[in-house]
Amino acid sequence: FVQLTVNKGTPVCTWATPAAIVYPTPLSATQLDASCSVPGTFVYSPPSGTVLAVGAHTLSVIFTPTDTNDYTTVMDSVELMVKNSSPILTSMSPTSATVGASGFTLTVNGSNFVSSSTVNWNGVALTTTYVSATQLKAAVPSTDLGRAGILPITVINPTPPVGTSNALTFTVDNPVPVLTSLSFGSITAGGSAFTLTLSGSKFVRSSTVKWNGVGLTTTYVSTTQLKAAVPSTDIATAGYIPVTVFNPTPGGGTSNSKTFAVNNPVPTLTSISPSSGTAGGPAFTLTLTGTNFVNGSIVRWNGVSLAGTYTHVSATQLKVTIPSTAIATAGHFPVTVFNPTPGGGPSNPITFTVNSRTPAPILTSLSP
Repeated sequence: FVQLTVNKGTPVCTWATPAAIVYPTPLSATQLDASCSVPGTFVYSPPSGTVLAVGAHTLSVIFTPTDTNDYTTVMDSVELMVKNSSPILTSMSPTSATVGASGFTLTVNGSNFVSSSTVNWNGVALTTTYVSATQLKAAVPSTDLGRAGILPITVINPTPPVGTSNALTFTVDNPVPVLTSLSFGSITAGGSAFTLTLSGSKFVRSSTVKWNGVGLTTTYVSTTQLKAAVPSTDIATAGYIPVTVFNPTPGGGTSNSKTFAVNNPVPTLTSISPSSGTAGGPAFTLTLTGTNFVNGSIVRWNGVSLAGTYTHVSATQLKVTIPSTAIATAGHFPVTVFNPTPGGGPSNPITFTVNSRTPAPILTSLSP
């Protein structure tokens, strides 16, 4: 007698490793797609419709054949990777701030945010608070507002793998500067180069001092002080010069203006040539010698400005036409040189003498 034992068959089952899915995609037949060589029932764990957290997961299945008399139950498993979806950034508030402002909370709106999402400021992570899948809040410290610029703002979802959103731009604006005073407000024309100190507020490292609209070499001292190098060429001639401070874009602008006076010197008269003439004589050229003569110097004859033809020879010599009417009568007439404003003023006087004409002799008799 021979006893024969027939064992149950094992179904041939296959289950390919599914492709990674993006959070929060629920499990479906796309991932839960095992198959076996005989009819039966599949029970998956976790079941269809489950939303898995980001990361690696093991999916398992128990296959129970319809013919349990002839076939055994089969168990199988595969690995599934759930990836972060790339975040999408649609808006933020605020979108700008001013250099030197206090820290603030930045609110960013979009989609596909997760609890571990991070807001990045110009590539550097900020302390981020997750509000929802569509909103995050980030703490922007005052140290990030020290310089003007247009900065990219992004959201990053961490591994696996890293997903980076599109970028929005945040503008840190320069303020409009305010100029309150100059270290001094005048100088004499023709002097040497000097350093001008400006006081005010809202100065930045890129501020430029402008002299009559032209930028000077500027040194940033603090938000309330600048120093500017004024070359001698900028004070060669007298005038009233507007001084301003300019902050560049983004934001920025030009401050109010302060007036700097480049003054004419007070002239000195040392001699005149000629120093006398005869009453009733013709017009003549008077040469005046001294110091601090400028273009625009005026000769005054007996206190009245002469309107004749002037020749500015140098800072030490002037020539002017004296009309015949000025010497029509005998007398002593003070001559001065006057320099116009700013600064300027009259020189010391030198006297021009107009002598009486000597009458022609008259012959009345001869002897013998």
